[in-house]
Amino acid sequence: MILEIKNVTKYFLQNGIKLEVHKDMNFGVNEGEFLCVLGPSGCGKSTLLKEIAGFEKIDSGCISLNGKEISKPEINRIMVFQDFDQLFPWKTVLQNVIFPLMVNKIGESKIERENIARSYLSMVKLDEFCDYYPHQLSGGMKQRVALVRALVIKPEILLMDEPFGSVDAQTRDELQHMLLSIAQSINVTIMFVTHDIHEAILLSNRIIVMGKGPDNIKKIINNNIPFPRKDNQQEILDMHEQIYQLIKD
Repeated sequence: MILEIKNVTKYFLQNGIKLEVHKDMNFGVNEGEFLCVLGPSGCGKSTLLKEIAGFEKIDSGCISLNGKEISKPEINRIMVFQDFDQLFPWKTVLQNVIFPLMVNKIGESKIERENIARSYLSMVKLDEFCDYYPHQLSGGMKQRVALVRALVIKPEILLMDEPFGSVDAQTRDELQHMLLSIAQSINVTIMFVTHDIHEAILLSNRIIVMGKGPDNIKKIINNNIPFPRKDNQQEILDMHEQIYQLIKD
């Protein structure tokens, strides 16, 4: 198990009153797993990712990666957001992907870093857009650059907060298939937050279903539907109904 969440409690103060987001939350994430966190708006999905990333402090309990307690942001945990404006607007696509390599001193030379960046951009079919600037890209293309910029430093876990929530349906479908292909080819561990039941079923190995209220893990579901998964498969329809009822209740 690569990530462990043990008895985690988190609250916010509002007008001097404690509002609990999580209470005694417990689960783990296996290495190489694609874990989706699913639930309605306001149930604490994004807060959970930020806690794992080290952006939000927990009030009690422990979050550990490979046995080491998380206390601050580090490059072994990288987050990709829904926002299209995650890239440096003054840098080209290639420069954006090279930047984390340079900052973290990955690669022996400028040429080696450029070759690494180009190889990752090739994985998301952006070879021909290396010299473009973010304002010249579509929303889906920006998300592909943000994805490879996160993956290029080989984090131990990739945290994705509704990364496809702002794109159209066709682009979303393309990005989902691309992410699955990448995850299977480089064996990266992914935690993926979404409110879309169908997306969670199509992508995941396991699904954490959250509800509103501090004691909010309703169920953890193993998703053993074989790949490739088709929209109209009966297994997918059955799981969709099961999760829908959990969230509805």
